[in-house]
Amino acid sequence: MTSSGITLTRQAPAAPAVTFALDETATPTDIIQRVTRSSRLQDTLVETLHDAADGHTQLEFRSHLVNDVGVDHYNGFLADAVISAVRSYPRAELKQGAVQSLLQSLHGLAGGNHDLKDAHVVPRLLALDDERGPVVAVHLKDGFLDDVRRSQREQVCAYLAELARGADVRVVASGRLQIKLFQEHRTDLPVSRSDITSLADSTTTGEIEAAATSLDPDGRPVQLLRQLHEEPAETLSYHELYASASVSESRVRQAIAALVDHNLAATYNGGGGKRVDLLNAGTQVLDVLDADVGRQASLEDCVSDTRQSPPQAVYSRAATSGSGDARGPYRTTYLDAGRHAAATTAAPDGGISAVEHPVGGEDSHVRGVSVDTDRREVVAEWTATSGLQYVVSGALALASPHVVHEVLGDGVLEELEDPAEILRGARQIGALSDDALEDAEELRGAFLDWGDEVAEMTSRDYNGEYEDRAQHRSRVMRAAHGLLGSLTHLLDALDYELTRAVRIPRTLDEDHRREVADAVAHSVLVASAYGVHAGYRQLYEPREEKRDSAWGVDVDATDPYGRLLGRFVFVGQQSPRFLDVLEACLEGREVHEDAPEFVVPFPVRSQPHSEALRRGLRRVLHRKGLRVTDVSVRLLGVFTGSLYDAVEAVHRGLAPETEHSGRSVRVDEVRTALTSLPTGRLVPGEAPTVQATLQALLAASRPVAKAELADHAGVSTRSLGRHRGRLEALDVLEVSDAGWRLGVAFNDPEDDTLPEWASGDVHLPAVADDVARRVLDIEDYVAVSGALGSASGPPDYRPLLDQVPWLAGWLEGLESVTAPASAPDELVVGPAVEQAPLAAAQTQGGGSA
Repeated sequence: MTSSGITLTRQAPAAPAVTFALDETATPTDIIQRVTRSSRLQDTLVETLHDAADGHTQLEFRSHLVNDVGVDHYNGFLADAVISAVRSYPRAELKQGAVQSLLQSLHGLAGGNHDLKDAHVVPRLLALDDERGPVVAVHLKDGFLDDVRRSQREQVCAYLAELARGADVRVVASGRLQIKLFQEHRTDLPVSRSDITSLADSTTTGEIEAAATSLDPDGRPVQLLRQLHEEPAETLSYHELYASASVSESRVRQAIAALVDHNLAATYNGGGGKRVDLLNAGTQVLDVLDADVGRQASLEDCVSDTRQSPPQAVYSRAATSGSGDARGPYRTTYLDAGRHAAATTAAPDGGISAVEHPVGGEDSHVRGVSVDTDRREVVAEWTATSGLQYVVSGALALASPHVVHEVLGDGVLEELEDPAEILRGARQIGALSDDALEDAEELRGAFLDWGDEVAEMTSRDYNGEYEDRAQHRSRVMRAAHGLLGSLTHLLDALDYELTRAVRIPRTLDEDHRREVADAVAHSVLVASAYGVHAGYRQLYEPREEKRDSAWGVDVDATDPYGRLLGRFVFVGQQSPRFLDVLEACLEGREVHEDAPEFVVPFPVRSQPHSEALRRGLRRVLHRKGLRVTDVSVRLLGVFTGSLYDAVEAVHRGLAPETEHSGRSVRVDEVRTALTSLPTGRLVPGEAPTVQATLQALLAASRPVAKAELADHAGVSTRSLGRHRGRLEALDVLEVSDAGWRLGVAFNDPEDDTLPEWASGDVHLPAVADDVARRVLDIEDYVAVSGALGSASGPPDYRPLLDQVPWLAGWLEGLESVTAPASAPDELVVGPAVEQAPLAAAQTQGGGSA
């Protein structure tokens, strides 16, 4: 047993004597009955009474119950019932009858026909031994605080306060709800602000150990944790878990529910069905288990049931059988909803964009895919360290069983509106035999087999199983380009929007950068089209026999403009530089001499603009039942390093809104989302000590003293003092007698704190001037202030950034969310035509909303 009292926690206790929820349906009577009728709590109560009566005469103990404990119900009859329950009897059945009579009397008091204070008798009796305290788990929900009348809430809190005198009451709630409970009922419950679980540490070491000790290391929940942990994206669909399990689907769902109850995993509905995401607490539990007992058997080994045969081996089919290296073989996994939203909104429709976001921690052997059948979208993400890897990984990502089975379902042939002649002759889609166009299973098999063939050819290249390396690689490239191009045009024929998110490593040298750019340029041209006609075959195909196999195209002289199928997003810290190399490769391509006179123009952006960020946030917030706001766009745009950071912070950091779906996201929720980011992704370019300070300020739930802040941030108080001026100048820090706090609202309805730049228009030169005035000496300030207020042209920030280089990240963030979105650059491929592309005809938004 544990000691009595009330504990606010985010982790459910391992084995409570009684569990109940405080939600919109909770009433004082229901809760009192749940407690009173708990068999485990009744056992503890009887033991407590016997121990309390030990050493006293019946008269002494009765007097103590009536006068000191307050057990004076029914004119003292209840005290008599207690005495009868604890006295000695010659036969056991008499003793049991007396105990049951007492319990029935207590049930009567809890029935709702008496004053609620009379029902406090069970807590009073339990308090006779404040060290025995049975554990009571109280799961607090939004509905209790939002929908239950305050008078009823006060009665419930009064009962819990009384119960806590003799029981270990654990109120399980998020940090946000803990704060709200404290604010609403601080006078009704024996809790203080310091009892609230820190938002920065959502799961304490004790709670992790409790979860680790309550879960069987060889049980299904832990094995599911290991499956999730082994996935690069740490997410799996229910279908994948069903297919890999050797138990029934209901038992898999029970295991998932156990993980969710312990806050080790979270579930959400994706485009392809329900999915499970691993949370940080789940990883910590595995660390504890592995430290104690080491790696355990896999899920299949720990049960004896016969393995199920999934209807189709969609999720386990290997994409490449090569040996790989220390990172493991190449494989394709599923992208989470946040990554999908970021990729689809980062680039303009039918265009190309770079996103300056680090990819050094990504496994280059892991490809990611996701399908949203409602929006008709496919996303494929992979790393390009060479031209061969770029095209092979892209082809095998699209030819992965998940994409093929999800997109080319049994009804696909009815969705194909183009006749076979156009699919083969105009679009130049391979693998479309007569059988494939009559049987969806044949169609799926054709592309899966093609993918297997490319994978096998790549494995032979890796293992050196060829006579002539150059010739073999040429065959691999042709096969992979053909597969990638065919699936690209087939997806377009099925009205799917394809987004290719290509990771560009920072370590890519100049030669490999040009090699990758050449391969990408070829795939861009293959992905171009004029109407239903494949642009590459019409404009760039060097082989005459291949050009002859394609249908001829009649170009409309008034509209000689083709289009790019889908979009390309290049992700990496060197991605803007890579984009320059790619543009040079595309501009240098020569069309063949008989090329028809049409061109393919498409928009190009070196970075996503604020509207792209808004679309990405709108998508991921919509999944959580929330709406994006101007303030949320500005805050996330300035504090994060990229669109990917902002979208992923919201996806990982916020729980779905179930009570008031459709409401606007609150400022404190944006703050919570930001705490989920790694410290180094807060205002990249800032000093690490400032980033650590910002992370600590974000995680704080109240103003903190300077020394406390320094301790949480892991920096010195001297460092805090050195950076204070610039953070105050940027309006992200407030220092008062109460302590240091971030200039962003806490979870408090009366707190409307917000940086001035987040609430409306901001004059960047004024912000820069204020920072310069605070951090520079007079002589240096005079030197830079003139450039900021230049009367002969736009402000020149270079002199200031030479003096204060860390300000660049702030200014870039502020400019990105406040400046009007400029039109994207336009790149045109194809022959020279007399009529230049009309900008109005090619006006593109960002990615899909």
